[in-house]
Amino acid sequence: MDLPNGWDYITIGEMATYINGRAFKPAEWEESGLPIIRIQNLNNENTKYNYSSKEYEEKYKIVFGDLLFAWSASLGAYIWRNGEAWLNQHIFKVAPHNGIHKKFMYYTLVNTIAYFYSQAHGSGMVHITKGPFEATKTPLPPLAEQHRIVAKIDALFSELDKGVETLQTIRQQLRMYRQAVLKWAFEGKLTDSIDECINIVPMRDIVFQYQNGISKRSGNEGIKYKVLRLSDIENFKIFDKSPRFIDLTESEIEKYTLLPNDLVLIRVNGSRELVGRLIIITYEQKWAYCDHFIRIRLKSETAYSPYIRYLFDSKIIRDFVSYKMVSTAGQNTISQASINELNLPLPPLDIQKRIVTEIESRLSVCDKLEQLVDENLYKAQALKQSIFKKAFAGQLVPQDLNDEPASILLERIKAEQERSAAMIKTKRRQEKWLNKTHQRL
Repeated sequence: MDLPNGWDYITIGEMATYINGRAFKPAEWEESGLPIIRIQNLNNENTKYNYSSKEYEEKYKIVFGDLLFAWSASLGAYIWRNGEAWLNQHIFKVAPHNGIHKKFMYYTLVNTIAYFYSQAHGSGMVHITKGPFEATKTPLPPLAEQHRIVAKIDALFSELDKGVETLQTIRQQLRMYRQAVLKWAFEGKLTDSIDECINIVPMRDIVFQYQNGISKRSGNEGIKYKVLRLSDIENFKIFDKSPRFIDLTESEIEKYTLLPNDLVLIRVNGSRELVGRLIIITYEQKWAYCDHFIRIRLKSETAYSPYIRYLFDSKIIRDFVSYKMVSTAGQNTISQASINELNLPLPPLDIQKRIVTEIESRLSVCDKLEQLVDENLYKAQALKQSIFKKAFAGQLVPQDLNDEPASILLERIKAEQERSAAMIKTKRRQEKWLNKTHQRL
């Protein structure tokens, strides 16, 4: 793009020196000493730290205010806000050169992360190599304008962050309200029913049939049939976007087809939050389902599917599922046998239906408010991107013709880098000469 007068292009590598963290081994971890900063500690401040009481090269030590960039597993720029610590591998300590404002450097890295992701190697656990990282070009304004840009972004982001914090608080309050509605519903407080109407009934007494899903992923004979997977579900509803078709025999179709009012329970998943949740089949849709699910077909004269669906979202059932869940190799599983042990608060069928009506009238308001919150959170993020776009196009703050041009700043940075490289080369030669001299002696 065309740069404003006084601006120039610079590579990420020319802006700073990047020191990779030390490859700490698990055997070196301790319970005390200085914390070792790993990527998970940067992504989540509540993640437990490992420690080391030993001394290492000073270049691996981090102090308050240091700029860090995670370049593997997940990409991100961070300003360290805690005390002294050791830096683990896969994270750069970023030391901006003279003439590069540290906070401007931080915003530059944040602004280019989307580009880095597009250039990253791998899927899921991504990384970007140092060569392409340092070769990335970015606009460089004069130093005085860097200061003005940082001050403006800080002020705008401060207001935006306050709004985001308020929206996140509202979202959390809505979640609490949802749980409160479910609690009231299953205590008989949303209808004029009295406690005597609610009986405690074993799950096995209301289930007509359990059926685990089909395990095969392909077939050589039969009819092409849609098979429900976890990826076909969003917000506990089925979305027919890109279903998988598998050849199923007539007997398999008969055994695994989902019917209206069937409940599909998520049996296994990497997320503990999803395991044990129910999806209700509300319309005639020709789906079979894979073995990540258990189909639950209720006795319709006893239990109302939407009532049981909401009941499984309540805290008392979620606590039971969490207690019974088995975790192995990153996967969490709940069994048919465990589900069958549940004791459920079950009023008469007509009251179950009235309770569902009351729940849905209240939760529909929550849905609308949550949608509004999500829309505004998205707008806040989009606004941040717009601010970055203007900042790095020279449109966020006015230019000052008296500022020293970035081209002169860039020449000075390159000259300092050349001097530094020459000094390192001379030092290495001296060390090599001294080693040879010692060997002769």
